[in-house]
Amino acid sequence: MTKKALRSDEAAPLRRLAENSARTRAQQLPHDLEHLPADQVQHLIHELHVSQIELEIQNENLNRIQEELEASREEYYDLYNLAPVGYLTLNDLGLIKRANLTAAELLGVTQESLVNHMLSSFIWPTDVDIYYLHCKNLFVTGKKQVFDIRMMRTGGSHLWTRMDITAMQDNDGNPLCRMILSDISAAKQAEEEVRESENRLRLALDAAHIGDWEIDLIQGKSSWSVRYAQIFGLAQPSPASGSADVFLPYIHPEDRPIVDASLKESAETCREWYSEFRIIRPDKEERWVWARGSFFKDSWGRQSKMFGMVADITERKLAEERLKKTEELRRNKERNCLTGKIRELDGKIESSLEMQLGRSAVIQGVINDIKKLASADFSLIIEGETGTGKSLIANIIHNLSERASGPFIVLDLSVIPENLVESELFGYEKGAFTGADKRKKGYFEIANGGTVFIDELQNMTPFVQTKILKVVEEKRFYPVGSNHPVESSMRIIGATNTCIRKAVQEKRFREDLYYRLNEASLRLPSLRDRRADIGFFIQKFLIEVSSELSKPLRITDENIVTFLEEQQWPGNVRELKNVIRSAALFSESNILTMDDVGRAMSEMSLSADTEEAHGMAGLHGPLSIPEAEKYAISLALSHTGGNKTKAAEILQITLKTLLTKIKKYSL
Repeated sequence: MTKKALRSDEAAPLRRLAENSARTRAQQLPHDLEHLPADQVQHLIHELHVSQIELEIQNENLNRIQEELEASREEYYDLYNLAPVGYLTLNDLGLIKRANLTAAELLGVTQESLVNHMLSSFIWPTDVDIYYLHCKNLFVTGKKQVFDIRMMRTGGSHLWTRMDITAMQDNDGNPLCRMILSDISAAKQAEEEVRESENRLRLALDAAHIGDWEIDLIQGKSSWSVRYAQIFGLAQPSPASGSADVFLPYIHPEDRPIVDASLKESAETCREWYSEFRIIRPDKEERWVWARGSFFKDSWGRQSKMFGMVADITERKLAEERLKKTEELRRNKERNCLTGKIRELDGKIESSLEMQLGRSAVIQGVINDIKKLASADFSLIIEGETGTGKSLIANIIHNLSERASGPFIVLDLSVIPENLVESELFGYEKGAFTGADKRKKGYFEIANGGTVFIDELQNMTPFVQTKILKVVEEKRFYPVGSNHPVESSMRIIGATNTCIRKAVQEKRFREDLYYRLNEASLRLPSLRDRRADIGFFIQKFLIEVSSELSKPLRITDENIVTFLEEQQWPGNVRELKNVIRSAALFSESNILTMDDVGRAMSEMSLSADTEEAHGMAGLHGPLSIPEAEKYAISLALSHTGGNKTKAAEILQITLKTLLTKIKKYSL
């Protein structure tokens, strides 16, 4: 899905506000500018410049929000369109305003052709009134309507569907109808088979395929017909012989208590008796029968006889069982389909996280923690050294959470002057101060429904900490110049590259704010603690820089990978990325050599630069050979943390670069 530009109906009000603001400012300007003092003219020019900047900021924020909205739409595009049921949104006239791909496939049309098309045109003509009746009941009562209806597909075929419709409203308060459309043709076909079976049963009854029986309750005798004998599997009919108990011995033991209870209740209330139960024939075959009977009294008021009929309903019961199994299969199919899609999405998420973060056992534990943190809505502090990817992890947690459709706002409060903190974070009302010619939303209001990522927590001043604490506690704030609070539902994720607990102990960070933000915590391992990922990142960064430089790069010398895996990497993943990119940029061929990597490390290493600056601080002339040797050894030992063997390897690689620098300083 491509990103869409801001619609004209959305941009027009903003444009009118900007024009009105400009017109108002123009009316406020003095008509005779030539006679104004120079300082007033400068002040007016400054105000116009500030207004222009504010307008540009508003446009940038609006464009960013639009881009984020489009990105969130893309994320659930497949899940919405490929759902096992059709989704439709209609207005109160039955005009389709939105439809997913499944709905279009059910009706045999394209997704685009459904939009702005009357749904009633797809309904079987004789069922249109049923559809409109339920729609009317929906908008009158507001209660959900569920009904079955026949629909026509393009090409003349038809299908049975189940419509589940719910009333709702759009942003302007106009009534809408949201519909779930399910294909129930298979279930309807099974129901039709059951009905046909019942019709055949009625025909059989009409053709005297009914067994009848009579029990003389006073004399204790019973009689039954030939059909009755056939149903019960008796050898031959017994016209007027036997006892009243002949009927009961064939009932299935599990059903006998129910039949006995229903017979007793019918005898006591003198109501017609009806029951369905299983019988076990003499040949051990189990059959289902229904039986109906009535009690009759003699002239003395005694219950003297009971007449009844019985029919074999085994086929109907089997059909019902088949229907039940069919329905269960359908539900299982839908459930398996949804489960499969969820597993597929989980797999894609797992793969995506591994492609971003690595595959070592250490990082797998971090990935598991990320999933747990994304499923909750706790405030969170992420700790990790510089370059470990704290901002990336915060963004991943946001995108995996229920707030993914909301904005992700990144704040580094250390770069915002204290006199602008309140207006930037909380926004301001029109007229709150000089130059505030319109209302401006602050970052916390913009972040409503989303996530605020505060980087470098340890750099927040006490004043800023106090302001943040109040928002975290109350979940609301007052824009500058306003007496009415603004509610904002947002999740706050903080990050620090130092031990924030030490800052709390040293009273540099508020303890109450720490406990408010630290509902959960995540510690990111340094690259040297997960060296198994270094090879993965080398390949990843090579692929990325190859694409950027349009240059197919690779490493054929395994010693380079081994060498890089043994380094300390104080700058972690970011430092490794910079080394690979720098080596690729200055490499003379498509194959990176040890010299390329050594030069890049020498240029990028912070420890080397520090040692170099320290070594050069007191020098004003060229270095002697002993001084150069001492300087090179010092650099290597510093970079390897005092490991002499590794330092010797580095000296061999970086000798050319160091000599070049020595010559440069000697000039």
